[in-house]
Amino acid sequence: MLIGNDSIKTQPFDLIRISAVMRSIRPGFLLRGKFFARDYPMSQGMTVAELVRMAGGFNRSAYREEADLSSYVVQNGQKVLVNHSNVAVEKALDGDKSADVALKPGDVVSIRRLAGWQDIARVR
Repeated sequence: MLIGNDSIKTQPFDLIRISAVMRSIRPGFLLRGKFFARDYPMSQGMTVAELVRMAGGFNRSAYREEADLSSYVVQNGQKVLVNHSNVAVEKALDGDKSADVALKPGDVVSIRRLAGWQDIARVR
């Protein structure tokens, strides 16, 4: 039902509850950064650049050149294989299709913080 395969007719005042267990298995992507970690809904063919745009773009502290991408595959139902790679996210956002990467359900995109950003508050 959550991914649109089943339709259920609702009536006014119906209450739909989605438990945390259901939320954790919903297909989607996670975008992480220093000040946010949020799940975003999956859409067919979504790329890293589209996910960053959906999140509202970069904040001032974001390292824009590269993002980290973590993907996983369950092998034979017995073991999880994780693949880590870098994405040239700034190039992808500038329209370079060869730099952009299509996402798979459960992928995690991590945006790093600029080096030295945490020291700004200490400068007097």
